[in-house]
Amino acid sequence: MATSSILLEGATLDRLIRNQKDFIYEPLDVFEESSITVKDHLAFHPDLDLESIRDSNKFYVFSIDIAEGNGGDYSVINMFQIIPMEKKYWKYVTEPGAIQDLFKLEQIGLFRSNEHIIEDFAKIAYLLSVDLFNSENVKLVIEYNTYGSAFINKMRTVFPKRNEFDDEAIVRFKHRHDARTFNYGIKVKKDNKPILCQSFKRLTEDFRININEEETLKEISTFGKMPNGSYGGQMGNDDIAMSIVNCTEFLNTVDYADFVEELLDNVNEEDYQSMEQFIFKDSDDDGTLNFDIYDLLS
Repeated sequence: MATSSILLEGATLDRLIRNQKDFIYEPLDVFEESSITVKDHLAFHPDLDLESIRDSNKFYVFSIDIAEGNGGDYSVINMFQIIPMEKKYWKYVTEPGAIQDLFKLEQIGLFRSNEHIIEDFAKIAYLLSVDLFNSENVKLVIEYNTYGSAFINKMRTVFPKRNEFDDEAIVRFKHRHDARTFNYGIKVKKDNKPILCQSFKRLTEDFRININEEETLKEISTFGKMPNGSYGGQMGNDDIAMSIVNCTEFLNTVDYADFVEELLDNVNEEDYQSMEQFIFKDSDDDGTLNFDIYDLLS
């Protein structure tokens, strides 16, 4: 395998692998009560406090890749928490333009299975996003592939007597570059896949996406450009890798900006001022640092 074809630079991969964590499985009541088996498929970051994940000041994005569950490709729920970057890494951010560029996605959990059919996979996604986490603080980036519509419909109808799934949790994207409307899920096609892959590369090298789970690192270590010019796993599956590639587009959405706005309410004044000074250090204006975060997304 030619290392030059791997998407991430060797130094970036070395850094990620050095910081790898052993994700752990913990029996959870939400699955025991629903008779859904997730052992050997679900694990969380060892430092994640499951007792506090529903706190109103914590925000998450789940990137979901859907497969049939017939032993082939894997269905994936890749879970990230949105948190401020450590100040020492700000210098690596490429052309920061807003305070939201000083926040990152930290991998905190992973579900991966090629055994669960779509209906059971939808139940697992529901139990995680609605029952375990605080549903108001979770956004779902769903790859809108062959099974995307069926998966979303299942999310709306699983546990019909108590279903509280809200479509607002699903992040909307343009399904064509010239589209005027935003639709549920993200469509990855040959025209936008290379762009998304390069965005993943840049954001990872900028310390804005932190990946630390073993299977994830295995996949991205062999993810790159194929002989036909497309991107994919060169030595096996790439479903986890693609869930991260898809999630990069979340950082360009109003949903992400909303979460950062909420998080800024909990940032102390000194840190907030430091962020502003860093973002506007090269500004030629009169020193006024007020801005509308939504204007920066338009």
